Amino acid sequence: MQKSRAYLLVIGFAAAFASFASASLQTTVPVPPLAGRVNDLGRMLDPADAAALEAKLADYEKATGNQLVLLTVPTLGGFPLEEYSLKVAEAWKLGRKGVSNGVLLFIAKDERKIRIEVEKLVQSGPDMVTMGKLPQTPRAKKVCEYAIE
Repeated sequence: MQKSRAYLLVIGFAAAFASFASASLQTTVPVPPLAGRVNDLGRMLDPADAAALEAKLADYEKATGNQLVLLTVPTLGGFPLEEYSLKVAEAWKLGRKGVSNGVLLFIAKDERKIRIEVEKLVQSGPDMVTMGKLPQTPRAKKVCEYAIE
């Protein structure tokens, strides 16, 4: 009788652990695949503006060696802004290997929040991380103004 009770106890703990592990897997931040310099999952830019921004960011990367990537998401899905953007930045590994000169501009549309993840201080000067100089198209400026309000 004692052995069967111990056996049931072990099975109970295993089931509890399995359900806890399953629940924690469901609370993992969803990291989208890196598709380019402009990843507009929140559909905040029209295609022409997204293409223009992609080209400007490519030119910037060629000129400075620094990599700047935009990610917009429709919602944070209940995750903290800092956790979401950091997980994306860690997964995408922006910047050149060994130099760590990548920057992620992260915008959550529904929550109207922006966060900039900087791999390390980028050597090209402070204007790169100044919000007023990031957007280069009228629509991109509106997106940033909307998100900051």
